[in-house]
Amino acid sequence: MEWSNDDCLQLIDIYNDHELLWNPKHPYHYSKNKKNEAWASISSALGREEKGVRQKMTSLLGSFRSQRSKGKKSIGTGK
Repeated sequence: MEWSNDDCLQLIDIYNDHELLWNPKHPYHYSKNKKNEAWASISSALGREEKGVRQKMTSLLGSFRSQRSKGKKSIGTGK
């Protein structure tokens, strides 16, 4: 199933609401059970399979890191 821009933005918003997934200082960040519950909640809210949601978020995070890195390099070189 394809992901529209709106679907991706919704995923990002919901992911952001589940701080334990991205904040290592969150008390449950290292709890596998809590993280699995959070992913199940996200996939349920989106009406998609959990595996696909996790893969898409991994892809979005990778793209974000790549673009952020390019931005930092261009600032350093003045381009």
